[in-house]
Amino acid sequence: MPITVAVDAMGGDHGPSTTLRAALKFLEETPDARVIAVGQEAPLRAAIARNPGFAAAFADLGWALLALGRATEAEQEFARALELDPLHALPRRQLAWRDLLERQAAG
Repeated sequence: MPITVAVDAMGGDHGPSTTLRAALKFLEETPDARVIAVGQEAPLRAAIARNPGFAAAFADLGWALLALGRATEAEQEFARALELDPLHALPRRQLAWRDLLERQAAG
């Protein structure tokens, strides 16, 4: 029987990047599970406003938007993070997460 788990994407000490990577690992190990992630957009947008060159904030915003089901906007934030820091590995993982969620939604 499939299970559904809700995850607070902002609940970890390191924001959504750590929490959602753990959720992705869980999904890889439990293929019949479904993860619903929830997160807050406003604190990340505030961090970006304070420091528009902070690639990690854009990456985390991408995670939060992805958790809110806004994949197109998330992809834009991941791309911005990669523009600011081309060696940043997390946005690449985040795009893989987005692809997994899209496959999961497609059934």
